[in-house]
Amino acid sequence: MIQKDFEELKNVIIDFYKITGIMLSLYDENFNKIYTYPQENSPFCSVIRSTTLEHKCFECDQNAMKHCKKTQKPFIYECHMGMMEAMTPIISSDIIIGYLLMGQVLSKHKTLQIKDRIESLPKSTELSKEALMAAIEKMKPLSKDTLEAAVHIMEMCASFISLKRFVFSEQNPLQREIENYIHENLSDPELSMMSICNHFLISRSSLYSICKNAYGIGISDYIRYCRIEKAKKMLLHKQHSISEISRMCGFNEANYFTKTFKQLTGSLPKDYASSYMQKNKRG
Repeated sequence: MIQKDFEELKNVIIDFYKITGIMLSLYDENFNKIYTYPQENSPFCSVIRSTTLEHKCFECDQNAMKHCKKTQKPFIYECHMGMMEAMTPIISSDIIIGYLLMGQVLSKHKTLQIKDRIESLPKSTELSKEALMAAIEKMKPLSKDTLEAAVHIMEMCASFISLKRFVFSEQNPLQREIENYIHENLSDPELSMMSICNHFLISRSSLYSICKNAYGIGISDYIRYCRIEKAKKMLLHKQHSISEISRMCGFNEANYFTKTFKQLTGSLPKDYASSYMQKNKRG
């Protein structure tokens, strides 16, 4: 995994916590932790990890990583102490380049079972029953639906991280060449699947597969996405008119540019800069 924009990457993880209240961690493809937010474990897990049982926490996460690596899909699992956690791979060009792990979630239907498990701990245990019970009382139990919704949001974060290339793999040089070619030719209205295939002497099916695996969308949608991302930056700089930006981003008609921009951003080009500033002021 190579980090491209660490500050933006951190913002994705922090925003996930702001929305869900659940800790989220980023790992590379070898399961080395890159970043986590919040930095501190929950009180419950802090009690566990302060003892020799910490290795069991790591084993649970390692097993989840192996499962995700095999299936390339999200995985919801129960840790050795009954807390719910979930992991999803970050995929680029059909290759796992990292993982997102959300955890330390108290499930509503597991709360009584966990309390019973704590009460049944042997007297010889290193764990403090009182500290564990106190930690449980401070946690907000989540329903199954809420947990699954959080996992879906985590999946979207993983896709967003891959699409925006906040992290990426050095593998598949053809993908990098195609991406560079697209960005260098965004102002050309003739930029299309066919022109890219002709330039790189590859089939349409090969190009579609490369783009779909790397970004989760087809090549035409990816070109449109890149054009609008370029337009967004130009609108914020306020150095060109909307019609000029439209042409510089490869749109022959300003009306079509406006329609596409509204579809992808929810704002009209003329309103984008002010709405962006208001949103960031509130944040």
